[in-house]
Amino acid sequence: MKGAWHQNVKSSSLMQSLSRWSHLGLKSKSYEDMVTKYTYPESQFIKINNTSVHYCDQGEGPVLLLLHGMLASLHTWNEWVKLLQPHFRIIRLDLPGFGLTNQLPELFNRDMFVNFLNQFVEALDLKEFVIAGNSIGAYIAWNYALDYPKNVKKLILIDAVGYPQSLPWVVNFVNAPVLRNIASIMTPRIFIDQNVRTIYGDKNKVTEELIDLYYDMVMNSANRGAFVNLFRLLKTECSSENLSRGITEIKTPTLLMWGNDDPWVPVTVVKDWERDLHSSKTIIYNGVGHVPMEEIPEQTANDAYKFLKPGYTL
Repeated sequence: MKGAWHQNVKSSSLMQSLSRWSHLGLKSKSYEDMVTKYTYPESQFIKINNTSVHYCDQGEGPVLLLLHGMLASLHTWNEWVKLLQPHFRIIRLDLPGFGLTNQLPELFNRDMFVNFLNQFVEALDLKEFVIAGNSIGAYIAWNYALDYPKNVKKLILIDAVGYPQSLPWVVNFVNAPVLRNIASIMTPRIFIDQNVRTIYGDKNKVTEELIDLYYDMVMNSANRGAFVNLFRLLKTECSSENLSRGITEIKTPTLLMWGNDDPWVPVTVVKDWERDLHSSKTIIYNGVGHVPMEEIPEQTANDAYKFLKPGYTL
């Protein structure tokens, strides 16, 4: 009995220890487990620069390419895919260092993202398409349209990074000299929990399942710490006037979607977009945060569909 008691104590102590490590966000989650848990029947993997890229390609018709935002993955578009798949061939991917796409060896910067996207487009032999992007995904989308205007028929920019702005506290927090290295190896779940709740206008729409998804993607062993590098890029770029360089040259018809309660990319920058884009329409959603396509998918998908219908004029 004594041996069994000691064995139980040891097991209990081990479980408590593992629980504490998990609670502190010190233990990464196996990439293989994440692939098993978060791939879909439509999931595919392709090699770009020796990096495995996760994407989904489903539906038929005009191509709609979807780019997710900060800390997110292609899963952010789930509801849009359900609603728009009858009308489009929808291609969505995990950007380098996020979701189930591995990190690239290059440092995060504007050209790395645009070059990566162009290699992806060429690998799938896409000739003409629409790009919809959220947040940093929208930043990549408009920069791609700037460099490859003949490829992009229309743009949908959702709470887009594009003009100098003050940054959310979490970006400044992670960029603090001491914390920068710590954040790469210790990411408590509460950190992700609070940030997901912050970016939603309606907090009641944030579920534990949603937080699990965001947390698992951040804790993926293949991409631990990638968000720190992205936040470092944002810290540098969002204080620079060069961030918006080229926007006035974009001729692609553009739909701007914005959550009025976005705490990450404030709605006040919409006036800059409207001033500089030659061909654009703006829709602002009251009571909505940084990810309108997640928070109000039916309304935003319907607005996107109207904009993308043949014959639509701004």
